[in-house]
Amino acid sequence: MNGVRCNLSSLSELVYSIKEVFFAYFTVYKDKFLVLFVISETAIEDSLRNVIPSSFFPSKLIYLDQVPLTINGKVNRAHLLATLEEQCSMQIQSWTSILAFLGKFGVKSLSELKSHSFTDYAAEIALHLGNVEALHDILDPAITGFAALQKYTSHSLNVDRQVENVNLCNLVVDVPIIPISQPNVSWACDLEKCIDGDPILTTLSEEEVVVACSHSGLIVCVRVRDGYLLWKTMVNCRFEASPRICGEHIVVGAYDGGVYFLSASTGAVEWRFTCGDVIKAACAVDNNYYVYVPAYNRKLFKINSKSRECVWSSPIQSGSPASPVIVEKCVFQTTIKGSLEAIDAMTGMHLWIYQVQAPMFSSAAVFDGSGFIGSVDGRITKIYLKDGKKVGCSYKHSRTYLRQHFHIWQVSIYCHRTRVTFNRRCHVTYHSSLALPILLIRFACN
Repeated sequence: MNGVRCNLSSLSELVYSIKEVFFAYFTVYKDKFLVLFVISETAIEDSLRNVIPSSFFPSKLIYLDQVPLTINGKVNRAHLLATLEEQCSMQIQSWTSILAFLGKFGVKSLSELKSHSFTDYAAEIALHLGNVEALHDILDPAITGFAALQKYTSHSLNVDRQVENVNLCNLVVDVPIIPISQPNVSWACDLEKCIDGDPILTTLSEEEVVVACSHSGLIVCVRVRDGYLLWKTMVNCRFEASPRICGEHIVVGAYDGGVYFLSASTGAVEWRFTCGDVIKAACAVDNNYYVYVPAYNRKLFKINSKSRECVWSSPIQSGSPASPVIVEKCVFQTTIKGSLEAIDAMTGMHLWIYQVQAPMFSSAAVFDGSGFIGSVDGRITKIYLKDGKKVGCSYKHSRTYLRQHFHIWQVSIYCHRTRVTFNRRCHVTYHSSLALPILLIRFACN
């Protein structure tokens, strides 16, 4: 913006540092205007000026009641832009409405207009007028701010239109440069395309190895101490899920609906189970080497890895990118339809279903007889695992994709900017941090 590169996600994270903000989303409108959509308990204009650099201050701030989502649970940018355009089209650009708008810049009457150039607020005013050309006119040193505004009003006034020359100072923006030293890279292995799933660390022939797979269909096993490639296998499909250890096998679900069982020692595909639709979630493996995996045909499968048979398939509300969670004789599965489903591990029968109003992309965190679930609307809910009843209230939190970790006395749930800790009595503590959407590991000590 204005010749300076900016990261919209980083700007949004700065807005999240404001305590009252539950949702923040920056976007660029018509390649000229920076627009911010927020959900907040209170007005944030004053606080916003303390966290956003002046060169990146939004031209328009729009408050939302709820986050518009696509069917995949992502922010619906088209809906947000439609909301913006609807607001702009409803504005009647009379002098009365313009003066009301300019009041925020200290202008209270028409007589004060001639003493203002409005160059510092050009983008915001042009967006209010709904015309990109207004931006150029306001910034034109040969046109007064008053003359530029008069050009875009619906009513003319008999006023002095004499053009005044306005000397504009060169705007110099000091961009802070923060040197960050990167850790030394011991080795690297090219998997050709994106790696969505977490690599797994395991031991093979008394050597630590890491196994990873990617969108290219490549699965590799690399020795940790020196990066030596022990084996690689190319499968003609896309992998988004994380691989898992299942006895002497590596098991991973694929985009072609197959669950692949590879020899951990050689990488050879020993057999494949067909689920019938896309698999994005990592498999869950119990102590008896039964494999549980959800597919996007709305089924949860239990597979006997030894007999190579399907024990049962249970209908679920929707597909899921989240791995099942096994607790004793029960399997807990979250879905993108916002359901947490408890299924008997022996029979595949449903025990209960708890429904929230937004998709869930992360697994439940199980702790002390309770489950903690996070949905993309930022709500964290505690559920009794015995009967599926909600415990207390839901905690409104940051945004989407939660990361979860638990310890003996507390459970910590990670999101994009904050760690949230619950204790046994469900007292909640917020720990501010700029947490990136990657796997983070911290221990919440008693």
